[in-house]
Amino acid sequence: MNGDLDTTTLKSFVGSSDGFVSIWYDQSGNGNNLFQSTAVYQPKLVNAGVVYRENTRPFIRFFGFIGSSNFQALVLATQMTTVGFVNAVHRLEPTGDGFILGHTGVYYWHSNPVAGLISNTYASTSVKGGSGWTNGTPYSPTSMPWPASLSINEIAPSSPNSLVNWDNIGTDRITAHNTTGGGGYSELIIFPAALSASNRHTLEVSQASYYAINAALPLDGLSFTARINKTTVRLEWNSNNEQSLKNFTIQRSVDGRQWTSIAVIDATGDINSGYSYADANPAKGNNYYRILALYADGKSGYSNIVSVNFDGNISAFSVTANPVLNGLLQLQVTSTTILTLYSADGKLIWKRQLNSGQQTIPVSNYAKGVYLLKSNEKTEKILIQ
Repeated sequence: MNGDLDTTTLKSFVGSSDGFVSIWYDQSGNGNNLFQSTAVYQPKLVNAGVVYRENTRPFIRFFGFIGSSNFQALVLATQMTTVGFVNAVHRLEPTGDGFILGHTGVYYWHSNPVAGLISNTYASTSVKGGSGWTNGTPYSPTSMPWPASLSINEIAPSSPNSLVNWDNIGTDRITAHNTTGGGGYSELIIFPAALSASNRHTLEVSQASYYAINAALPLDGLSFTARINKTTVRLEWNSNNEQSLKNFTIQRSVDGRQWTSIAVIDATGDINSGYSYADANPAKGNNYYRILALYADGKSGYSNIVSVNFDGNISAFSVTANPVLNGLLQLQVTSTTILTLYSADGKLIWKRQLNSGQQTIPVSNYAKGVYLLKSNEKTEKILIQ
């Protein structure tokens, strides 16, 4: 009903008995239904006339046993070999077993029970080398936490159609590992290609609202920039919505996946109050930054990610925002210097002397693509979009 499971009709049909799932229908129209014709292997949806739920929403539970042929599973007619993105709203028992996707013959999506959702030892290189998110927070797949409570877990394999095979949910290599103790799923979505960040955020926002999951969702109205200031990286931001904001946690990464919190700044409650922080210990090379905002009610959200390339020396210039999105190349010049801009194929675009301070150079007439901005000290790639 309106896209929801008709639990009224379901309970009328089942009565005071138990209800099991024989087919979980593919809603995409592609006919990739999950089925189980053998009654003893069917997962459970209704217990003594009561629909199983997590966070008030219907939930399919699997009651298998570890290392036993007593498993419960829903199976594809033909294994799926192309997976660009998997999104699961599910949970597993805190002391049990389970995984995000299963296969009757291979380890590709294998978990590390209780310790993590994806095994660093047995999962395929494509799965464990991809990108992961739990409730909107990015993780490497092998560091994704065990979903002991209802969670939104997403994985984008590094190779969408290589070493990603799966043929069921509920059992992995049949007798080796089974989903135990009533762990299971509220929703499972498979995409043939990785989602864009905006599409992933849209999906997470919808699921977090519907399933009442406290996800760290992208922030609206927060402007965040980073620039090199001599031997530090200066971070500046402001928010147009300070209502109920508690604090900001600044996080840094050298690869855009693993993040470390480096400072916590209390919110002032004043939308006219800007914020800043100087990172005195940036890593040599690429540094990525983001802000996690925490609200008084426990909800949280992330800013956009900004990056700088720090060479460990006092740089003559730094690019304030890269990629360049608005047709204006913003530079912070630390001392009067000569800069040259080249196209990716080495063609000189311009050479000019710039004074110290904030400099703005129009680039709206330039073709979109990668350019090289050079001084005597360094070369930085500029992406104009």
